[in-house]
Amino acid sequence: MIADTPPPPTTGADGSLRTVVAGHYEVDLSTPLGSGGMAIVYQGRDLRTRRLVALKTLRLEFLGDPDTRARFRREARSMAFVQHPNVARLYDLFEDNNSPWAILEYVPGRSLKEELAANGPLDLETTSYFLDQIASALTHLHTKHLVHLDVKPHNLVVTPDRTVKLIDFGLAQRVGQPQETIGGQAFGTAAYLAPEQACGDSVSAATDVYALGCVVYEMLTGAPPFANGTGEEVKEDIIRAHLEQPPTRLTTKCPDLNLPAWVDDVVLWALVKQPEDRYGEAITFARLFHTNVHDESDDPPVSSGPAITARTIPFAPSPITPNGLSEPDSVGRPIFGNQVVGAAYRAGGRHLRRYRGTSRRIWQLIGLVTVANVLLALALLVNHGTLPGVIAADATLAAGHEARVVAESFRIRAEPGLNATTLTMVETDDVLAITGGAIAKDGRTWWPVAFTDGNDPIQGYIAEEGIAPLNDDGTALVSDLIDKVRDIL
Repeated sequence: MIADTPPPPTTGADGSLRTVVAGHYEVDLSTPLGSGGMAIVYQGRDLRTRRLVALKTLRLEFLGDPDTRARFRREARSMAFVQHPNVARLYDLFEDNNSPWAILEYVPGRSLKEELAANGPLDLETTSYFLDQIASALTHLHTKHLVHLDVKPHNLVVTPDRTVKLIDFGLAQRVGQPQETIGGQAFGTAAYLAPEQACGDSVSAATDVYALGCVVYEMLTGAPPFANGTGEEVKEDIIRAHLEQPPTRLTTKCPDLNLPAWVDDVVLWALVKQPEDRYGEAITFARLFHTNVHDESDDPPVSSGPAITARTIPFAPSPITPNGLSEPDSVGRPIFGNQVVGAAYRAGGRHLRRYRGTSRRIWQLIGLVTVANVLLALALLVNHGTLPGVIAADATLAAGHEARVVAESFRIRAEPGLNATTLTMVETDDVLAITGGAIAKDGRTWWPVAFTDGNDPIQGYIAEEGIAPLNDDGTALVSDLIDKVRDIL
């Protein structure tokens, strides 16, 4: 919302310069927590709850640019939909006549960049522990069809209890589009810039995977894959290296660290130039790394691809994809990827992994069984309108179903509760997707829903009295499921 200008800054007893935002957020303007390409972050305090918060606002040079202010609001709205233990939370959004403010979770600790500067390269166990958390946060973000586009050690805060928090969503945007510019200028840190991001091509989850590969490379060696530095010439050299040069193998770059050979395989597959040839998702990268770190069997480590020699680094699709389990489809992703089957396959031992023909026959058999089950399900749906024991014909409010708005100008809120921030207003007959189970708060039942407002995805909560099942007879649900089965076939 737009409000009046806050009171002018005052000088505290300790000499600090302070102001109050939105009537109850006291901001210390003396010592910023950090700054980026277009924003600056201060520490503050909620005067109502006494809770420490972080307050983010635009730098002075961007305050008068309406496009940048609109982007700032979109960033805050994107963060409102992302609720994950490894992502800094958004509490509130406030805009006065002078500047917008995003009120964020204050994350104590220091950045991963500071950790590496103080302690040097991390051991495999610690790297795996941090990688698991970062990948989980990114995968959650990607399920919201968003990419971060600025994954780097500076934007990863390590708390005193060793939790890693992903911060700074200033560059985040929807997948499938070129990176947006700010005032005609593209932002991003050269040392962690994916080739497609540097070229202005469409970005995707694989773009964040590449940046994450650079981060892991730095965690293990103390430096990103291509020399970091300052100045435009150095930046151009680094970007050119991302586009044209293969990264040095980690075992070659730091022979004194005695890294195992599998590290080259696993990490460098995240740094392949073509996005379709990388890991399809950050969590796949993390699980493969974790598996090798904690593999206590006599079997050889699970490999992400063919062995990498000093002269060859994988730039093309391989018969073994980065998940190490199955042959790729046309875009390099597993055809029948499955965690349980994959774990059983790995547990089968050295001999089963050695003979790929056996692997192919297993997947062919699984494929035939899957197709047979789908055909049977389709026949039951066409003849009876239901899947016995799985789906009923009656439409209800439940996760995975759709709901229709039956009230006029009803609110979607950031969290359950009557005092939660309003994200948008929906009108009668708008269709919402129910994304989870109901939550009771303030005497009402709240449902998590997803809704597209123009081109902007909205995810929040709506009170039950404002919605109803899409169709009382449930036919829409059965029809949708038949369409999905046809798409599979």
